[in-house]
Amino acid sequence: MTYKSDSTKFRPLLTINLTLTVLVTERDARCAVPRGPSGAKMTPERPSSALVSSSPSSTRLRNERCLIFFDFLFRYCKDNHFSKQSNDVFSSGKYYYLLKLDPRYFLSMIMKYISSIILKRMEKNLLIKPFLKWAGGKRQLAPEIISRSPIEYGRYFEPFVGAGAILFTLLPKAATINDLNEQLCLTYKVVRDDVESLIELLDVHKANNSEEYYYKERERGGGIGTAREVDIAARLIYLNKTCFNGLFRVNSSGNFNTPYGRYKNPAIFDKNVLRAISRYLSENDIKIQSGDFTDAVSGATKEDFVYFDPPYDSPNSANFTSYQAFGFSRNDQIRLRNTMLDLTNLGVKCLLSNSSTDFINNLYSCPEFKIDYVEASRMINSNAAGRGKIQEILVRNW
Repeated sequence: MTYKSDSTKFRPLLTINLTLTVLVTERDARCAVPRGPSGAKMTPERPSSALVSSSPSSTRLRNERCLIFFDFLFRYCKDNHFSKQSNDVFSSGKYYYLLKLDPRYFLSMIMKYISSIILKRMEKNLLIKPFLKWAGGKRQLAPEIISRSPIEYGRYFEPFVGAGAILFTLLPKAATINDLNEQLCLTYKVVRDDVESLIELLDVHKANNSEEYYYKERERGGGIGTAREVDIAARLIYLNKTCFNGLFRVNSSGNFNTPYGRYKNPAIFDKNVLRAISRYLSENDIKIQSGDFTDAVSGATKEDFVYFDPPYDSPNSANFTSYQAFGFSRNDQIRLRNTMLDLTNLGVKCLLSNSSTDFINNLYSCPEFKIDYVEASRMINSNAAGRGKIQEILVRNW
């Protein structure tokens, strides 16, 4: 099964709402015939003299157009999985009869109904955004990445999910997300399965936040299997939002070692954001795992889409490859390129982002790949000289 990302679904919804607003507020409430399939731009027709007249023929024409538009709304709501109540409303003989008697009143009622659905969906989706600060996060590059992503695909794969900026922009209904950082993946699972307990613990961290408390929590350790999962998740979020410059870094033993950030009033968490993400992860087919990127994409087929956002190549060592104790070497970069070639041979659509170094440019200078160059601001770096504008590449295989 193929899906369209939710970011594309709001375009026709908003167009329907605007169209209905124009139709109902105009004195004669004239209805336009939608142009094109679902998602195509719809513009109400300018009123003609035939529609303005009050003759029986003009009234019949106006009603016929209202019926056509009503039929379009019914099919749109059915195709885009609106609630059962909406289908009941549209299929009810009583309301259909009301439409014939008074199209203006009925369209006004439908406008209010669909407007409420649009607002609820927009409010819910606007809350879905990264809840962590992450080195190399893609929020600022999301428009560039989304514009190079396929509109329709089966399953979405993100083997280096990090803070999930692209996942939470695309909002796929079926996805496999992965990261080498076990604590990060466990945190996603806790947000999905036990968000209220997580919020309670984060309230405790927030109330106790201080430099002394921070180092106490940091030294306590957060190894998998040594504490409750919800404790590990709450600790990771707290340390991430209060550490220096939001830099998640571990030493050779795998222990978090970033110093305290000394923020005056850090925004540690947002209850509404966590709850919205929890609903999204639980209501859709989202598989969360931790392991090597090759295992994460092992089930990808030609119907699917894979986005790779690995730890960036950085020859000057001002990098974030130590987000895991064993890092991400150039041999790993070569393995990743080979994996992308294998997926290309299978017909899987892939997109990759990385820093524009000589090594990476040479690595992906294959006829199978297309390279675009974009600029991004690097804000998270332990060295201030390493922040600022940098050039990145986006590599795709179609």
